[in-house]
Amino acid sequence: MFIQNAWYPVAHSKEIGRKILARRICDKPLVMFRTHDGTVAILEDLCCHRLLPLSHGKLNGDNIVCGYHGMEFNAAGACVNIPCQERINPNAKVKSYPTVERHNFVWTWIGDESLANSDEIPDFSWNDSSEWRGDSASMLLQCDYRLLIDNLLDLSHESYVHWRWEYEEIARAPIKTTQEGETVTVSRVSEPMEYEEWSNWGNWMKRAIGYQGPFYRFQHCIFTKPCFVIIDSGAIKKGCEYPNSNLEESIRGKMINCAVPSTPTSCWHLFSWPRNYALDDHRLTADIIKILYDVFLEDVEVLEAQQRSILENPDRSMVSIAVDAGPMKARRIIEQNLDGAKRAAE
Repeated sequence: MFIQNAWYPVAHSKEIGRKILARRICDKPLVMFRTHDGTVAILEDLCCHRLLPLSHGKLNGDNIVCGYHGMEFNAAGACVNIPCQERINPNAKVKSYPTVERHNFVWTWIGDESLANSDEIPDFSWNDSSEWRGDSASMLLQCDYRLLIDNLLDLSHESYVHWRWEYEEIARAPIKTTQEGETVTVSRVSEPMEYEEWSNWGNWMKRAIGYQGPFYRFQHCIFTKPCFVIIDSGAIKKGCEYPNSNLEESIRGKMINCAVPSTPTSCWHLFSWPRNYALDDHRLTADIIKILYDVFLEDVEVLEAQQRSILENPDRSMVSIAVDAGPMKARRIIEQNLDGAKRAAE
């Protein structure tokens, strides 16, 4: 169900410190923490002695101490202390995972370690570029990660699920779906919209460039395996050309979405939204991430209800419509990678 040989972000950098953090990724229990030099360690969340999760323990310096009998493991997973004996069995160890910290995410490789190449980590450099500014958050959803990918690739739902925040013009805008290799892009450019006080993009145009007139919206939702959807979106003054990078005429954001599988029916949504405007407006940074979180909570309600319905109706199939072209292509890429991995294993 999950692509194993891939880099997955397990947390935002700011989420991991000198406190134990436990997360299940691709149905594998992980425990993570920072050593005193700032390095992140990711281990199997399972003591080799009596199989208690190590997340029930505590840190002692750069070691994690099992909360049952006090066995200590270092950042590489080797047992370095057993309180009741001097000799340490060489089999007393726990699995450690390849770990890289990049672009304000902490990444790990779930599959065959010999295939782990950090050059394959996606370029999310907007997250830590001096030319972009934003914040991040995460939430756990009780749904299949592929349902979240569907949701992020088909933004026509904005006019209905998020009707308090968005215009109906979004759902009516023509969609262009393309695929290049294993990358799927769903694009749309709206008709001109009038400024409204309740509109997120209208207010951001006002705060960033002092504009309160009609504007176009554009969205490019870009899927890459195993679970990423970048939403390149923005607004442009009516009468100005599209595409547009003039900061006096347009604003732009790069919403980074990671639909990280947790279990077959749950996933972590790690997201951030770096923007290229009003970089010194720290209040705007806080406002945007709060709005995004509230908007995604509306998606959570829908997606979790959808997951429950799917489980209750195992014999029912879904009827596809035009807006499903992008999600269907993304699912096909995921399935092809799963099938390829299965054939290789056989």
